[in-house]
Amino acid sequence: MSGKLKLIFEKPGLYTTIQDRGRVGQQHRGIPVGGAMDLESYEMANRLVNNDLNTPVLEITLMGPVILFEGIGQIAMTGADTSPMINGEQVALNETIDIYDGDRLTFGKNTDGCRTYLGVRGIWEQNQWLGSVSPVAHSVFDETIIVKHQIVEVLTLERVFPNLFTPTKTPEEIEIGIYPGPELSVLTRKQQDEWVGRPLLISNLSNRMGIRLDHVFLIEKKIEIISSGVFPGVIQLTHAGQPIVLMADAQTTGGYPRIAVVDSNDLNLLAQLKPNDSIWFKWK
Repeated sequence: MSGKLKLIFEKPGLYTTIQDRGRVGQQHRGIPVGGAMDLESYEMANRLVNNDLNTPVLEITLMGPVILFEGIGQIAMTGADTSPMINGEQVALNETIDIYDGDRLTFGKNTDGCRTYLGVRGIWEQNQWLGSVSPVAHSVFDETIIVKHQIVEVLTLERVFPNLFTPTKTPEEIEIGIYPGPELSVLTRKQQDEWVGRPLLISNLSNRMGIRLDHVFLIEKKIEIISSGVFPGVIQLTHAGQPIVLMADAQTTGGYPRIAVVDSNDLNLLAQLKPNDSIWFKWK
């Protein structure tokens, strides 16, 4: 099997993008890292189609697109379960799927997680900016934010033997490890203890830049700090007392107090949380 597989987007979905690992090493220019939010699922999508692990994938958020395929190829989907179907027949996550000319991929109800990753076996014909295909929203490079009627082309490679993967089941109570941040002292000792002793809800204002928590600390006075470096995983505290966990598209500097930093091993869990999901923090 070799040739070209075209993905024709009849509908773009809620927010579908092409992602890779992002732009590591460009933060000194003020450019966010970006890249796939859930790197574990991103890698697995590529493994299932035997791609190089730096190959682009589609990141599909909550409501999936409608994709018409032209050509023959192989795909695999990982991460959130958004009830994928090919030609109206349900297909499984976490396994290699053969695609034929004229197949149509649709998605139904989201039942678990926030982001689905779709890998396509082959070489993606996609422009890069500073070494990455990942979009930087509201900037000079947003062509990989999928829009209606967009066409993505992939040079297909020899078919691989279908593979499958059984992911670890997500626990009902999601515990996120955190380390103290440099401005943790803006919280009283009692607030630091109470914060980790209760479930915290994810706000509906969350996005790829940051996950907001529906929790407000009562801060007696406004805390100002010199704008300092930040990165994905840093938890900032706004002037209103609301914590924000910075994620892949976060800015590179900020003036809010940095009260904690998420264990990098837990960022993939955070990436799959939806508004109104709850988490527990645990000091490490």
